Amino acid sequence: MNSKEKGLEFYDLSNEFGDKAPLWPYFEDVKIERMHYHAKS
Repeated sequence: MNSKEKGLEFYDLSNEFGDKAPLWPYFEDVKIERMHYHAKS
């Protein structure tokens, strides 16, 4: 018996994650600063 026969419906509620993901209007945008470098040329 599959989920349709049982009357179950599944919804994907996951959100994207990353620096370009949309934010709620009352949150500031993500700010990323490079504080350390392995090598400078």
